[in-house]
Amino acid sequence: MSSLRTQARRLAVQILFALEEGGGREQPLKDLLTAAAPKAPKEVVAYATEIVGGVEAQQSALDQRLEGASEHWSLERIHPIEKCILRLGLYELTYKPDIPARVALNEAIDLAKRFGDDEAWRFVNGVLDKLGAARIQAEQEQ
Repeated sequence: MSSLRTQARRLAVQILFALEEGGGREQPLKDLLTAAAPKAPKEVVAYATEIVGGVEAQQSALDQRLEGASEHWSLERIHPIEKCILRLGLYELTYKPDIPARVALNEAIDLAKRFGDDEAWRFVNGVLDKLGAARIQAEQEQ
């Protein structure tokens, strides 16, 4: 059985993808998440709400960093599910210091393996490893 946070990340990336493909949302985020996973534990919905809300609030900053780190790839060329996974992973690396960088990176890789094509995880790993390198090294030195 996967952890509650892993379940929340899976739910969050699905919602982020739906929002990316649908052009935004018209209902409150919590209602959207509850409708998408009516039997999910409230901890899953709460963390997924936090992630999706955080990614939405920081999307411009996240996209700017992703654009700079994804060599030879504009955001428009990146598959929407991979873009959502990258945003989620970078959000956790940047704004969730309570989550170890390696955990955030590994969770994003797992999401890419689950939802992306066969090579998606390598791309996600390369981009997020580059963006999270300083934090990963700092955590290893502690």
